[in-house]
Amino acid sequence: MNTSRTQRERIIAILSDSRTGLTRNEINRVTRVQRKEIPIQTLCRRLPELIELGYVVEVDRRECSVTREKNAVYRLSASMRGAVAKARKAA
Repeated sequence: MNTSRTQRERIIAILSDSRTGLTRNEINRVTRVQRKEIPIQTLCRRLPELIELGYVVEVDRRECSVTREKNAVYRLSASMRGAVAKARKAA
């Protein structure tokens, strides 16, 4: 079973690869493709935690490619994008 820390790290990794951001359902689809699914209910808990920590921001609302409904789009905050880029450069 995934721990909350591991789930948050995976969400950050997924969002760091997205230029425009992703909806909850799109993040869930990526985790299913990777065969390490984070259920929607869990994403509903983890994303607010990441927003509160300042790691993720809600940037827009757009039609989700999974549900075809208008949903919130999340991406990494500017400071977190910088930290991820710095870590990748050092690796």
